Amino acid sequence: MNWSTAFRRVWSAWMFLAVSLLASGAVHAVKPSFTSANTTTFEVGVNGDFLVTASGDVPMRIYINGKKLPRTVTLTDHGDGTATLGGIPQPGTGGSYNFKLNARNASGTPLRECADKRSGVC
Repeated sequence: MNWSTAFRRVWSAWMFLAVSLLASGAVHAVKPSFTSANTTTFEVGVNGDFLVTASGDVPMRIYINGKKLPRTVTLTDHGDGTATLGGIPQPGTGGSYNFKLNARNASGTPLRECADKRSGVC
C-alpha cells in the first residue's frame, strides 16, 4: 500500500466520523454572543461607521429585526461574525433609533437591544 492510498483511507474515516458526530448531535455549534458595544452615535451629515462583532461558530448572519434605520444608514453583514453599520444620516433623520440586532448561526439566535443617545443610529 502506498502513502497516498493510506492517507485517503484515514481521511475518509475522519470525514465519516465528523459527519456522524454532527448528524447525531454530539457536536454542537457555539451560540453567537455579541462582543461589541451596544450603543453608538452618528452625527447628522457626517459619515459614520460602527463595527458590530459577535463570537460563536461561523458562518454567522447579523441582521436587524423590526424597526428600520434612516434611509442612508445601512447594516452590512460580512458573514464572519462581524457587520458594519454605516452611512451619513441626513437632515431631518435625527433622534434615537432603538432596534434589536440578531446574530444567527446553526445553534441559535441571541437578541441585543441597541439604542442611540443622540442623532439617530445605534
